[in-house]
Amino acid sequence: MKFGPGPRGYLGTIGQYALGSGASFGFFMMIGSCIRTDDSVLSAEDRATLRAGMERWRAPTPMAYYFAQNARTAVIERKTNETDIKVRLEIGSLESAAEQTIDINTGIGFLDHMYHALAKHGKWSLTLHCTGDLHIDDHHTAEDTAIALGMAFKQALGEPRGIRRYGHAYCPLDEALSRAVVDVSGRPYAVVDLGLKREMIGTLSCEMIPHVIQSFVTAAGLTVHVDVLRGDNDHHRAESAFKALAVALREAVSRTGSNDVPSTKGVL
Repeated sequence: MKFGPGPRGYLGTIGQYALGSGASFGFFMMIGSCIRTDDSVLSAEDRATLRAGMERWRAPTPMAYYFAQNARTAVIERKTNETDIKVRLEIGSLESAAEQTIDINTGIGFLDHMYHALAKHGKWSLTLHCTGDLHIDDHHTAEDTAIALGMAFKQALGEPRGIRRYGHAYCPLDEALSRAVVDVSGRPYAVVDLGLKREMIGTLSCEMIPHVIQSFVTAAGLTVHVDVLRGDNDHHRAESAFKALAVALREAVSRTGSNDVPSTKGVL
C-alpha cells in the first residue's frame, strides 16, 4: 500500500481524522509502523500530525471523560441513638479502569467481610464506618449499616436512566453456589433464601445475614431474589450469595450508552 507524501497525503488526512475521533490503538499501531519503517514517504508535517494523533489516543477518551464527569457518588451520614454511620460510595462501571478504594469497619468482622465482597465484585469504591451499640448485640449495627448503604446506593445511582436495569449472576465458592437476580425497579422487594444452619459466623448472627440483604434492598429501592442453590459450609454459602448479588448489581446498573428510562411506563 502506498501513502502519498506531503501535507495533503493520505496519512496526513487520517492523522487529522484521528485527532478528532479518538481512533483505536490498533489503528495507531498500523500507522505507527508506517512512520517507523519508511519515513521517506512522509513529510515532516505529516509525521507531526500523525504523532499528535497518537498522543491524542493516549489521552483520556471522550467516553472516559464522560464517566469522569458523570461519576455516581453519594455520601450518607446516619446517626441514631444506636448507631453512628458514615458512608461514601462510588458506583463504578464495567468500562472504568479507576482503582477501587474499599475501607470498611463496622465492628463486626464477618459483616465487614460481606460488605467488602459486595463492593469488590460490584466494582464500587466504598468507605463505610460505623460505631454501634455492640454491647447489646449485632442487630442494630448490621441492620443500620445495610440501610445506610442502600440509601447511598439509591442516591449515587440517581434517576435510573441509561442503565440495563436487570442483572443476574451465579457465583460459586468451592462447594457452595448462589444465584442472584436484580431489578432496579423502584419497588423494594427481597426474597432471600440462604439456608444457613449455624447460629453465628464469627460475631455476626446468621439470622442477620439475610436481614442485611433485605434492609439494603429496601433502602435502595430494588427487587432482588437471592438463593443459595447448594453448599455445606455456611461461610461459603453466605459469601457466595453476596458475591452473586454484587455481580448482578454490577450488570443491572451498567450503562447502555443511551438516555432511556428502561421501563414501558417511562419512569422507575
